Amino acid sequence: ADGLYIICKIGCKIDETGNCFYKVALIDENKEPYPIIRNHRYVIYVDDLDEGSPDFNTAANLPPVNFTVKEIRDVTISVSSNQIDLNETLPVQVTVPDGSKLKELTITAPNFTITEGGNNLSQSAEGVYTFSGEKTGTTTYYFKPNSIGTDSITIAGSGDYLNNFSQTIQVTVSSSIKAQADKSKLYYDSDEDKIVTVQATIPAGVTTLNIVAPSFSPV
Repeated sequence: ADGLYIICKIGCKIDETGNCFYKVALIDENKEPYPIIRNHRYVIYVDDLDEGSPDFNTAANLPPVNFTVKEIRDVTISVSSNQIDLNETLPVQVTVPDGSKLKELTITAPNFTITEGGNNLSQSAEGVYTFSGEKTGTTTYYFKPNSIGTDSITIAGSGDYLNNFSQTIQVTVSSSIKAQADKSKLYYDSDEDKIVTVQATIPAGVTTLNIVAPSFSPV
């Protein structure tokens, strides 16, 4: 019920012992013991320490030194779909958990134009976008495809109290003809000719276009 403790030997030199033994409790930020799992690696980050104990047994019988606990967490990357039309934009959300800070971010997406908050991201290389600074909470990046086909988006980064991460998203880009008329009502028995103009957006690569309109005459 008390959880587990680690006795850390930190800063001792070979030729002298000193007070450098510390008792660390394996507890979360709510001071609840971690459910320790075998064959997993647990990393303890030491920020600042007071003077420790001269030996293992003395440290083991003292209260733990970690009164404040910061847990190393994972960034969450979420995408609404892996399929998109050439004329659409794909939003991707990067969420930094509470208590952590994103410091470095690299986005590799050679066949996309990327915006954040309405602004284009600056490229560090062809198709590679980098950010250095500090981000918390959720940031949405918008990916506008530049071509049809299956392309990858890779998002990687690191920060304070974050596990280093890298995630690749495969996105299939297709395209369809978009058509829009300038009016929706016409009158056949009008005294003057009535014309409806249809504006069509045709994707690249289309070589044959069929228009079927039996009740209309093209002008």
